Amino acid sequence: MKNITKISVIPGLYYLGPKAFNGLISFTTKGQDYVSTQSGPYILDASVLRPSIKKEYYTPDYTDKSKNERIPDYRYQLLWLPQLTLANNENPVSFYTSDVTGTFEITLEGFTDQGIPVSLKDTFEVQ
Repeated sequence: MKNITKISVIPGLYYLGPKAFNGLISFTTKGQDYVSTQSGPYILDASVLRPSIKKEYYTPDYTDKSKNERIPDYRYQLLWLPQLTLANNENPVSFYTSDVTGTFEITLEGFTDQGIPVSLKDTFEVQ
């Protein structure tokens, strides 16, 4: 107890990520280095979520044919754009098909400015 500076009680629902708790008791120590000796399924070992590094997804560029002329491309997922913003009605998105033949599906999912979910699907064939 000599290291604890504050004890807070939060009644009611408390959300931590996807989990909901019926109240919370928070202990704040002087050095903010409290380590509990208690154990059990009722104690949550919470870690602080950090912002993740923005991922960059590989998209081949076949404009220079001399570099990639003899390398086969066996990708099934041709393009992944997790944060695409459509500024107007004509916002072209281009990608290259792979050497895999068959029917491919284009899926577009997102939300409008009003928060309405949008989902569109179409297919194309590579021969």
